[in-house]
Amino acid sequence: MFAGAGVVSGSASGILAITPLLAWVSLGVMTVRWVQGRRCYWLWPAIGFITGAVSAVMFAPVFFFYISAVPLAVYLVFWHLRGNMRSIDVA
Repeated sequence: MFAGAGVVSGSASGILAITPLLAWVSLGVMTVRWVQGRRCYWLWPAIGFITGAVSAVMFAPVFFFYISAVPLAVYLVFWHLRGNMRSIDVA
């Protein structure tokens, strides 16, 4: 409901309201693609990193609720981006 209210309001605080939702969705997409053994498009890790960092700052007082997701998210961002950078290399 909090994220939905943020989208409807359209203000800067409204955009901040959807950042946790974007972070968790991108973590879900990266996790599914990792389990499948396939890299996802570079935009998913970038969005996940940016929105996850903003969410971590916003919700620092309740850090213990999402601390277990942070190492996996960091690993997945590097795993997906590393593969995408290798595919861009021109020999």
